[in-house]
Amino acid sequence: MGLFIWSDSPNTLEWSERTLRIDGPYGTEISLDDLTGLSLLDELPEIKLRTHGISTERVAKGKFKAASGDSYLLLIDLPAEQILVLERRSGPTVLLSLKDVDERLWYERLQEATGR
Repeated sequence: MGLFIWSDSPNTLEWSERTLRIDGPYGTEISLDDLTGLSLLDELPEIKLRTHGISTERVAKGKFKAASGDSYLLLIDLPAEQILVLERRSGPTVLLSLKDVDERLWYERLQEATGR
């Protein structure tokens, strides 16, 4: 029961220097130097397996595997309108779509900061 309550807690984004910090359940820090790709999706890739985390009608948070075999860290509040994709060298690709977060704005900020 505790995992469900914790996982349903909100995530927040914070920008400092050259690091994007995602606080909350399954949060992480991503150095801009670690980013290998940025994109926006209109829908989630087909997910085959949840390896650690939670998926309900309201959220999908944790470690997941796609049908393609790719590993993802999902930080998704449902329904997801746009999904920010953060590909990185040192960990699974992060798929992010949070309530009260403008994913397009963060995409543009990160593009500008990384020169991509």
